[in-house]
Amino acid sequence: MSPARRSRMTALSIVMGLAFIVTGAEAGGAGFGGRTAYIGPDGLSPDVLRIRARIDVPSWENTDASSHTVVFLNGRCAITIDPGRRATCSFPFWGSVGTYRYTVTSGGTPDRFEGSVVVIPLRRRVSMVARPARVYRGRPALLVGTVFAERTALTTAPNQPVTIYRRDRSGALRRIAQVVAIRSAATRGESFVWRLRVRPRQTTTYLARAVSKASVWKRAQSPPVAVRVR
Repeated sequence: MSPARRSRMTALSIVMGLAFIVTGAEAGGAGFGGRTAYIGPDGLSPDVLRIRARIDVPSWENTDASSHTVVFLNGRCAITIDPGRRATCSFPFWGSVGTYRYTVTSGGTPDRFEGSVVVIPLRRRVSMVARPARVYRGRPALLVGTVFAERTALTTAPNQPVTIYRRDRSGALRRIAQVVAIRSAATRGESFVWRLRVRPRQTTTYLARAVSKASVWKRAQSPPVAVRVR
């Protein structure tokens, strides 16, 4: 990892750590590494914050002359922000993929604004090759693949379960095994390697899927790989 990237990741980790302990407090201006909605006399800008799971931190800045209160409909956060201040929630429930709606009200006025935080999954990819790609009937072939899982701000991605399927004569997929892709020491902590030995008795097409922890990472599927039987 380059010094510049290491510095950026360290900064994000610090910000996310602060998000766990701040309770409606001012988040500060330059130190925030997330997405900000501005609350003015005419409403929210933007009214939809799009952030990446466990990487970006949503915050709200009050540019109005009166205090405003942000209340999430799920009951997980309620913060009052004074004029000229910026704040975030104390508990980072936005770490999971989903849409989180909230309202903004102003004390002493009937004004009510509506907004949402949309959390999108992190990137994930799965690859697979067969070694060898052509075997004699009943002889082994090794399916080898990698999983790329985008690193979060707090931790590196955990080892990734991968489910292997074969396509039968009808075209349906049949699950044959689940393996765990292990972090490779030769990478920057974002790539994982998995292996599975198979013994096809006829030409067979395989594919791999990584769908665990879909609340954080995208579901991913490899291109199909055929092992041809002579």
